Amino acid sequence: MYGWGNTRGASYNQACDCETFFRHVSRNQYVKVFLKASKAVEGYYIESNGKEATLFDFDKDCHTLITICCDDIVAVAVSDENVRCKFDKGCKKY
Repeated sequence: MYGWGNTRGASYNQACDCETFFRHVSRNQYVKVFLKASKAVEGYYIESNGKEATLFDFDKDCHTLITICCDDIVAVAVSDENVRCKFDKGCKKY
């Protein structure tokens, strides 16, 4: 088994980084980010730099800037439509 502290003496780091998760995601594309020890976070992708990814979410009453440590990300789902309704069940499109 390869990873941290393997018995073969090589220290391969096979962890995914921000570049891996957001490689094919365009700026302002709606994404759902699945985290290791928390519920998923949704928002519009802004950028990833180093070990952090930044999302933006808003509704008529609230604007939120979300910064996520990429070490906590398990997977990223990308919506092919740029609407928050993509991941909500029962959401009506206007």
